[in-house]
Amino acid sequence: MDFLLFNVLGILDIIALYAFMFKSFRLPFVEYIKEISLISIVVSLVSYIVRIYFDSSPLIDVIIHLFLYIAFFRYLIKIKTHKAVVISLIYLGYGGLSFLIYFVYVHFNIFSPESIDQSTGIAAYAIQLTRIVITCIIAWILFRFNLGSSRFIRPPHDFIAKSKIKKSDMIALISTIITTIVFMFSFFWMLNFRSFLMIPVSLLSFVALIWIIYKRDNDDERSNRSISL
Repeated sequence: MDFLLFNVLGILDIIALYAFMFKSFRLPFVEYIKEISLISIVVSLVSYIVRIYFDSSPLIDVIIHLFLYIAFFRYLIKIKTHKAVVISLIYLGYGGLSFLIYFVYVHFNIFSPESIDQSTGIAAYAIQLTRIVITCIIAWILFRFNLGSSRFIRPPHDFIAKSKIKKSDMIALISTIITTIVFMFSFFWMLNFRSFLMIPVSLLSFVALIWIIYKRDNDDERSNRSISL
């Protein structure tokens, strides 16, 4: 039963995450639903093996997820590598949301920290369901009000033609790397020391990343307008 619940919720969880990722950059979500469904099944099964079968640390699971997401965008959606990295690290915002949900449940004594730390069980599934609902709402808002960044062109990208990485893309890439380091440290600290002070740190680092991406997006638009004039 746990296998079924873990993977059904896991697949829905990952699909919701992809909706968030795609709509954050105005990419066509429904057009790639087959590929998204496939990778969601693969990632969920891998996560089950890592978390349940090998009883590995959640941090290891997060790192594996990141690499799988980058590979998905690079090889199935055909997005250039540095852009695939930037899009995939929207996952960090997803992690920050998980921290926040975790804090709410523990703060109001709905679940104990020990029960939430389990990979299966009512507490773990409650966090997943809450995260799925909130993420779908965010993705819908991004879609409904056209709030996502438009800095990345619609896939598939041309891998034959060589093009230099723009300065704005390089800044976004460096920012994602810094954000990743901050998030991994926050995640490690949360797991080992139960410090909820790391929740705002991880969320603020993600917000800073989104601000940089949107700022560069607006700068590019102004540059294009000035050139056209």
